[in-house]
Amino acid sequence: MQRKQSLKGKSPSLLQALFPKKSIRVLLLTGGGTRGAAQLGMLKELHKAGVKFDAVVGSSVGSLNAVSYATLPEQETLDELEILWRSLRNKDIFPRSPLALLQGLSSKPNLFDDSALRKMIKGHLKIENLSEAKLPLAVMTTELLSGRSVAWQQGPAIDILAASSALPGAYPPVRLSDGKLHIDGGVSSAIPVQVALEEFKASEIWILDVLGRPAEEDHRTARDVVNTAFSHSSNVVAMHELEILRKHRKVSYHHIQLEDKLRALDSSTFARTDELILSGSKTAKNYLQSL
Repeated sequence: MQRKQSLKGKSPSLLQALFPKKSIRVLLLTGGGTRGAAQLGMLKELHKAGVKFDAVVGSSVGSLNAVSYATLPEQETLDELEILWRSLRNKDIFPRSPLALLQGLSSKPNLFDDSALRKMIKGHLKIENLSEAKLPLAVMTTELLSGRSVAWQQGPAIDILAASSALPGAYPPVRLSDGKLHIDGGVSSAIPVQVALEEFKASEIWILDVLGRPAEEDHRTARDVVNTAFSHSSNVVAMHELEILRKHRKVSYHHIQLEDKLRALDSSTFARTDELILSGSKTAKNYLQSL
């Protein structure tokens, strides 16, 4: 009681010196399809520089990188992620059976079955439930009917990752433990700053941004149109979320963004994975050197 009385009249600066508030550094990994390979390059440079995190949030493809890193934030994990990214081919994620495509166009809410995606996730993950990760973790999904953003900190990892990556129309919605259907987390939250601020009480946020931008060339296929439309919607959401962060005076943030020439890259091809990893590494290294 006496201690409380003696501190009551002290100045805020003295109180902060006596009981400094712990800085909480949160890592945010955006969606971006196959451009997610660049996040690996960024993570490698941050890890090499000794930048450590207290919590991780991932959305869409960023959720796979997030869960992997949060499970064990060590060089070993980054090495395994690199092997995974460099081994992936389109057939591993986007099965292109003509019959499946015709059925998808006529009688299903999705073009592709998500069995290949789930197989890839299951083969890579080392945890069954998100709560088993070493670092506090949140994976973003979008509740299909309401459109609300949902942050999952526990629950079956494979189902939640499949939902977070369920690009509308491409993969089927996933029914999660709340009994509702969920789709790609990037639909409702491109850069989930609210989760970092409200759930993890972040004082410092690092954003590894591999979101796309609309391509400038002719749109010759339906895929081109979908990629451009999704880029537009994601960027609108991202601008709003970044504005929230800019206005939050008590939180510092670092925004590492994929170089512009690769932001227009088709998010459904693995043909340039090596280039993306190298670019992510270069971008993060340059950013760190500028601090």
